[in-house]
Amino acid sequence: MRHVFISDVVKELLGPRGGAVEEFPEADEPRHEYSTGQLFPQSTGMERNPDAEDTLAANASGGEEDSEENSTSFVNQAFIDAGQNFRRVPSSMGLSFVLSEEPLAGDIRVCVTWGRYQLIKGRGWVRSSNLWITTASKAAIESGERSPDSSLQLTYKISSLKTGGFKVSIYLSSLLGGDGSGRPTNEEIIFQPEIRIRLRDRNALCELGDLSFTSEDEEWRVSTRQYDKLKIYARGHLCGVYWDEIDPQRIFEKSVFPDPDVPFKWIDGNHFFQSNSQVVDFLAPHLRTDFIPMYPAPASGAGVRIGVALSAEEIANCSNYEELSKYIEPLVKAYEDWAGGLQPQSSTRPFDETIMNRHKEALRRIRQGLVFLREDKNALLSFLFMNKAMAKQYAWGRNPSDSVMKWRPFQLAFILMSLESTAKPTKEREICDTIWFPTGGGKTEAYLGLAAFCLAYRRRISPTDSDGSRSGDGTAVISRYTLRLLTIQQFRRALKMVVACEVLRCTATQQNEAGWLPPGWPREPGHMWGHSPFSLGLWVGGAVTPNQMRGAGYKDFGPGAINLLTRPAQSDESDPAQILNCPCCGSVLSFPLDDIPAGPLALKVHASALARSDENSLKAASTNKFKVTSLTNSPHPSDRSNYLRLDLILSSPVTGQDIHRWWTETAEGALNVKLNSFGAARPGYIPVAGGRRGGLNDYEIRCPEPQCELNSLLFKHKLPNRDGQWAFVEGHPCFVSRHDPCATSGIRISALTVDEMLYAKPPSMLISTVDKLARLAFTNSAASLFGRVRSYDCGVNGGFSQEEPGRNRPAVSPFEPPSLIIQDELHLLDGPLGSTFGLFETAIGKLCGFPKYIASSATIRNSLEQIACLMGRTSAVFPPVGLDISKGFFLKSEEVHPLDESAPGRLFLGLAFPGRAPQTPMLRLWGRLLQTAQNLLDQIRAMPAGAEREDRMRHLDHFWTLVGYFNAVRELAQGETLIRQDIPQFIDKLHRQNAGTNRRQGLREGFRNLSSQTGSSELPGILAKMERSLGDGDALDVVASTSMFGTGVDVTRLSLMIVHGQPKSASQYIQAVGRIGRYQAGLATVFFRVSKPRDLNHYEYFTGYHRKLSVSVEPIAVKPLAPKAVDRAMGSILSILIRNWRQTNPSVPVGIDQEEGGTLISDLSPEMLAEILDVFKKKWEAQPLRRRNDRELFLRLVQSQMERWQEYARRQREDLQELQYTKGNVVVLGHGEGGACVFPNVSQSLREVEPMINLYTERE
Repeated sequence: MRHVFISDVVKELLGPRGGAVEEFPEADEPRHEYSTGQLFPQSTGMERNPDAEDTLAANASGGEEDSEENSTSFVNQAFIDAGQNFRRVPSSMGLSFVLSEEPLAGDIRVCVTWGRYQLIKGRGWVRSSNLWITTASKAAIESGERSPDSSLQLTYKISSLKTGGFKVSIYLSSLLGGDGSGRPTNEEIIFQPEIRIRLRDRNALCELGDLSFTSEDEEWRVSTRQYDKLKIYARGHLCGVYWDEIDPQRIFEKSVFPDPDVPFKWIDGNHFFQSNSQVVDFLAPHLRTDFIPMYPAPASGAGVRIGVALSAEEIANCSNYEELSKYIEPLVKAYEDWAGGLQPQSSTRPFDETIMNRHKEALRRIRQGLVFLREDKNALLSFLFMNKAMAKQYAWGRNPSDSVMKWRPFQLAFILMSLESTAKPTKEREICDTIWFPTGGGKTEAYLGLAAFCLAYRRRISPTDSDGSRSGDGTAVISRYTLRLLTIQQFRRALKMVVACEVLRCTATQQNEAGWLPPGWPREPGHMWGHSPFSLGLWVGGAVTPNQMRGAGYKDFGPGAINLLTRPAQSDESDPAQILNCPCCGSVLSFPLDDIPAGPLALKVHASALARSDENSLKAASTNKFKVTSLTNSPHPSDRSNYLRLDLILSSPVTGQDIHRWWTETAEGALNVKLNSFGAARPGYIPVAGGRRGGLNDYEIRCPEPQCELNSLLFKHKLPNRDGQWAFVEGHPCFVSRHDPCATSGIRISALTVDEMLYAKPPSMLISTVDKLARLAFTNSAASLFGRVRSYDCGVNGGFSQEEPGRNRPAVSPFEPPSLIIQDELHLLDGPLGSTFGLFETAIGKLCGFPKYIASSATIRNSLEQIACLMGRTSAVFPPVGLDISKGFFLKSEEVHPLDESAPGRLFLGLAFPGRAPQTPMLRLWGRLLQTAQNLLDQIRAMPAGAEREDRMRHLDHFWTLVGYFNAVRELAQGETLIRQDIPQFIDKLHRQNAGTNRRQGLREGFRNLSSQTGSSELPGILAKMERSLGDGDALDVVASTSMFGTGVDVTRLSLMIVHGQPKSASQYIQAVGRIGRYQAGLATVFFRVSKPRDLNHYEYFTGYHRKLSVSVEPIAVKPLAPKAVDRAMGSILSILIRNWRQTNPSVPVGIDQEEGGTLISDLSPEMLAEILDVFKKKWEAQPLRRRNDRELFLRLVQSQMERWQEYARRQREDLQELQYTKGNVVVLGHGEGGACVFPNVSQSLREVEPMINLYTERE
């Protein structure tokens, strides 16, 4: 199906649409029918056509990318023509390549084809096909040569290279003359010119050289060794280029297309095939040009088959290590045999031996993980628990035919390698294990599996209480991300795993025994997987979720979670309801901001009693928008609640606000029933009352579907009582079990999204943005996330804190600090953000003691240095690179034919329009892709019902939603105007030209914007909307996005994208296009702006660049100890360390309030100050040599900051003042509000590079 889109785009923009001899009506000028692949007379200046007056042209000479326009380090500088005027219409094109020997006469044969149009009375514009075959003679090489009709000229430029060999450039120029007006006629334009080359000796063709960022760094050479066999042989000039190995017109043995269309066949060559015998020689040229180059990049997969299916469910059911080894041992043995067969090449022996040694080390650690499982029963049981949880969460929401989770070999090998260092503080915790795998390859599942093991193992090794239940409370895993969309997306993914763990915790066999066990394992009394629920926390900024539960008294911080939940979500507010659907069954928990489409809707809610279900009541509950067709009451097992289902027909799209209004104004009274939830728009969010007046102070999340697996189990958990003993607590009164007041029927979904809730109930796993780390300097409460708790509040607002024990506040033991820290999308920690993050990580690492670090990225360059700078650890990349990417064990990528759509991946299509403003080509590209999808839908609907039709409909669904990727918000805004207004008009034109087709509808309604301008409360709804398929009836037509799309969107149904302009970095580009084609072969079209030299270079090197795309990833630059970074962040770092210091001396408080800053800093002993200074000494020592500053200078800077604080504190104590946040007084951390402070302008976000200022305006 993908080939249809490619063919339609080429026909629309390049042509010819009607074959070698096509015709147009006289009114349709050929020059306007096609947008690229035209050569104009050399006398032509800037073409004066309406397209050139486009407002988007302003972006060609300015904007966010200006600083990068001279960045050409990824290409050979000798191949750049700095004098090229990229705004002139082109009069020439060509290609360059390198030969090992200077070419002689007869070594190079050239075939040129092109088209010209003539206006013939009575017929209109008629295309003629032209052919010119020549052999480069000595005279031609020296002086060039003309075509037989004198319309074209070939020019040869040959020069020797210092590195050896000869560079050959061949240019094709138009000799047709203009009429002097500056506007050539259609007859004077050359259309679809193409150069094909055959060499006397194909072996003489040499690689152009490395087009990526070159480096003398040995680590870079090791990491790129596996791409050595992927050669780059040519580049284009104002066009793309192919060589025989990657030519899309080469024979495709598996082709199911008996007669492929353009661009997969040579239209002009086929026209002359019968009349010119020489043409056959050029059907398979060694080199050729193309104005719309393409390169298919298949999704990488496992290389070596291991002979056994790594089913998570089957592994989970192993009763002992011997059974487990039947699954694991074949994997390890196959890897061992593969690694043992690696042979170093003489020319690259030092690098090859390094690679081989890394595989040996990975094998050693995997074997060590197996020994750990064999010798530690808790580790083995936790490993099986992890497999069961991952298998369960994978099956939720999937068809039975696709519900079995099978580990990819690299995932399971990575988990085994990291097991022991995750569970225990071994020497290998000094290693940050970094997962490197292409986007969509399964990195998330790998580290989520390790996280599940960590959660389980923590519970297994924790002490047991009086009834045998285990504890293991506190936060065990912290997973951090850099962007809010990515954080929200991964929060949703991680929640399925955490809820699956909770299901296994609550699985009961007898009244006093709870917890899943594999077959054959002996049972234990109590809750063997902990007496507290497995929970997940979301720790993000206040723009996404509120910081407190109640809004009263917090007017400066906005309303609290309880206030927000009582009404539907608003676009301009944060929203605690970040979980919209049940992770188990998918039932709606909270309706999003996005429209709910017209048609049937099943509304499931928790009601307080049985609702009226007679016909009159249903009629009374109906309105013009909402028609109630049926109502089902399903009494809850507790007898105190009722599962209520209303089947509705919506006459038009509605929102959550509409549902809320309809329920409160009409349905509630008509059905005579109250809801247990916050409202009909929040059906899964249940308020929890507390206090003497019964006010709301908390909430629970429960699925409203009675058949959901979560509602089939009993939920119990313990908390400290007033005596300091852990005891089961009473359940929610609406769901409490009839047989046990401390149990509720149905598991609650433990997703914590409010800061106040996170601090009071530290979640088992925390998902956070890196920016949130800055808040540790400003709040004492966050210390609980690192295990620093001293008491439990048994009152209304119950929760753990650092407050002194007292009445109704029993003392509790501190929790263990987090033992696993996951840093996803490592490549995003770059520049100032990465440098600041590296300093904050000094404090985080100390607060956690000695945690295990895991990093993950699809685009890695110099990760060893980056991780040393950020985390102060050594690094091991897994899987280690191989010697040949096409023969890897865990990762293999083989080149495929562009017509091969049998596997996931993406085909890149390059588009450039020299001399034309971008508006018209953009309209044509967008309109053509959207209308082609509609045409295919019409064809499928015309097919007879059956499996083939359903299969084709599923394939089309992947191409239905077109993603537009823009490099800046301003460009997106300009593009959005075209998408909403101009593109629908062009689709009208296409519809009129093709009678019998339906017009693509709904672009205005089916459009969504995904950028930094998108409200945080809108993101969950947009993500959910993107998941909607064509079969659902409300699939999105267009998603316009910026870089946010490349770091957070994980929607497998997307397979069609337009990239507007080359993104700022190769890493950003790889991440963006990697979001499509994950399930089915996709298409990524890249729309270049040739007015930008950087874009033009990418276009001319299109095939070569994409053939070695991963090699072009730029190095990361971070320097945490840079003086400016230290000066900006040191106040926060010191505050975090002193606030949350894990003291061995009980006489020093565990944490401090801001008001106590002066007292505590003054009273710190010299020993403690020396210990703090030692933290920074170790940070300096962990830095790579070239990233270090002068050691003494750095330590003096740190010490001077501490002394400054102490001096301020001493003065204030002498004056009987306090260091506190009162305007005019001295404070520790200033924020630009005036008054003296120890550390002025302290950042409250890691992204704040410059200090805050206040602006005041006066009204006249």
